[in-house]
Amino acid sequence: LASYTSALDAHIDATAKADRWDNRITCVMRAGYPNQWQAKGIAFGTWMDTCYALAYQIMADVQAGTRALPTIQEFISEMPVMEWPQ
Repeated sequence: LASYTSALDAHIDATAKADRWDNRITCVMRAGYPNQWQAKGIAFGTWMDTCYALAYQIMADVQAGTRALPTIQEFISEMPVMEWPQ
């Protein structure tokens, strides 16, 4: 489980860095108050929470025996694509 969590955290950080943020934390911090980056912070935070919710569902399904354990690469590929606001 720890390796899947680490891979997901790395994927989320890499997505933030691709938009020139330091990491996921600095990006979502901008969502909490009015500023020129708030829309991006809100969109990223919503996407990040969607990824984590999906990850928990995948792991619950694996533990329940309703699906096979995906490889880490397959697991990450199931995450939605981040769509940044313009």
